Amino acid sequence: MSKIYFLLFICFILNSCKNNFNEDIVATVYGENLFLNDIVKEIPLNTVDSSFFIKNFIDEWVSKRILLHHAKINLKIDQDEYDKKVNDYKNSLIIYNYEQQLVDQNLDTVITFDQIQNYYINNMENFVLSQNIFKGRFIIVNKEAPKIDLLKKIYKSVNDKDKIILEDYCKQFAINYSLSDTVWQYFSSLSNVFSSTEVSLRNHSIKNKTNIIQTEDNLYLVYIKDFKSKGDISPLSLEISKIRNVLLNKKKINYLEKLSRDFYNNSLALDKIKIYYK
Repeated sequence: MSKIYFLLFICFILNSCKNNFNEDIVATVYGENLFLNDIVKEIPLNTVDSSFFIKNFIDEWVSKRILLHHAKINLKIDQDEYDKKVNDYKNSLIIYNYEQQLVDQNLDTVITFDQIQNYYINNMENFVLSQNIFKGRFIIVNKEAPKIDLLKKIYKSVNDKDKIILEDYCKQFAINYSLSDTVWQYFSSLSNVFSSTEVSLRNHSIKNKTNIIQTEDNLYLVYIKDFKSKGDISPLSLEISKIRNVLLNKKKINYLEKLSRDFYNNSLALDKIKIYYK
């Protein structure tokens, strides 16, 4: 049906080439017309299914016009107040887009690590953990995997040679693993890895340095190098991205405030401001 719809529409377009697109009516709802040109200029160049887009566009236009018709009849509107809100919104949208353009063109977005660190130190009370975090490793292997005794021996080792052997072992035999024990991770990420099994980490204290848990099929090895509880101060490394966004937003606000003052002073100097109320 969509192909037929599209072919009919193409025929309509070809026929309209002889006329003016702006005069060809595609649909009418309560006296308001949808013109061919309104649809043609909205069709994306990369549209995969043009027939779907055209039909969907017409259907949406018709539905909105029906709803708008009933809204105008049944909704009590103070026209002056309505026009004021529309005008305020239009002006706000123009100003917002202009400010964004200036910010994109002129704002220095570089935030140094020293700035981030200073903000963290001065606002540490705002960085409270909402959940448990840890540094550590976890490895999941089938209980029949080779060299299980070796794995149990080196899975928590800090020896560089052992780390290389462990990484190679995990690449070959692990069902899932993470050996990044220098990076803080949310405990929920570890729980999610185990959630598809019958293992309940609640029965194994996460504060234990090591946990080896065996199920019917698999072996779970967990090594906790460091741990912080919900309510503790969050480490800086977890907050860098958040702080960078805060500082960038502050810089943006300061830039726009200065811009507004400069525009005002410039307009005042050019005698473009007249205030008659005293």
